[in-house]
Amino acid sequence: MPVAKELFQTLSDLYRSLPDNLDERGTYLVERRSEIKLLVDTIWEQSIARILQSTPRNHMEARQLINQTTLSTLPGPDAEVLQSLLAVLDAYDTLDGNPYIDRSQPLVRLITPLLSQLCLKLTSHPLHRNDDQAKRLGAAVGAYMTSFSGDQLQVLIKAYETCQDLAKSNAESSWAVRSWGLGIWAALIAYAFDKNAPAITAVSGIVLVCVFFVELAIRQIQYAFIRRALEIEDSLNDVLVGGSVRLPESGVSTNVETPTVRDLLRLLSVKRWLIWFPYLLLLGFTCVAFKVTS
Repeated sequence: MPVAKELFQTLSDLYRSLPDNLDERGTYLVERRSEIKLLVDTIWEQSIARILQSTPRNHMEARQLINQTTLSTLPGPDAEVLQSLLAVLDAYDTLDGNPYIDRSQPLVRLITPLLSQLCLKLTSHPLHRNDDQAKRLGAAVGAYMTSFSGDQLQVLIKAYETCQDLAKSNAESSWAVRSWGLGIWAALIAYAFDKNAPAITAVSGIVLVCVFFVELAIRQIQYAFIRRALEIEDSLNDVLVGGSVRLPESGVSTNVETPTVRDLLRLLSVKRWLIWFPYLLLLGFTCVAFKVTS
């Protein structure tokens, strides 16, 4: 089973003890931040140890291990637990940050929906489904979620997760395109040096530029989904501070606008240097290689 049964009782006590008032809830979570951190640490340690048979030394290694795992090869319930766990670990800095910074609202957002979703995935796991303590935790989390959620909130949460998944998928695609393109470029450069063929070097430069613009297009789509997720996150934050559910202006659609040339050029800004600077270096090397092979 992903986690020890005793952990469910501790989590149930946490959710049942949460104050109804949002301000009081934030203060309460800040006071118990170290306890929540210990709970999250226990969850990822046990889950990864029992699902992936590995013992990462810290939460960063745990995130890396999950990211490196092909979740589609795992049983469905295990993959769902790890996906929810990864979302919690992505927000781990809330638990591990400067104690002098107000963490009340980030902690509320960590508990809902991230930790709540993880708890529900754990309680619905086939190895826990019939356990009494798991049922009590599911009831406690459900009661907590119901206190300020509804059907619309669940739609927002699902849309938020979908946009995050799409952004992550496009990020992985961009890295795959870069790896594929640079592999071809390196092979062409090696062949050009071996045969002393400047024409092949020129072709490698063309390939490099083409791959660069393909990656820019994929990155633009990735950032569009990130912006859409941030819009939905703003709506969720309104609910968390006691407001009513407010749908984003763009709704919860995953349809994004087709990137334009102007959009692509915005990615050439200084703050996006990790995207374009490696290509600039390689293009400079290509020019040197062209002169050498000429």
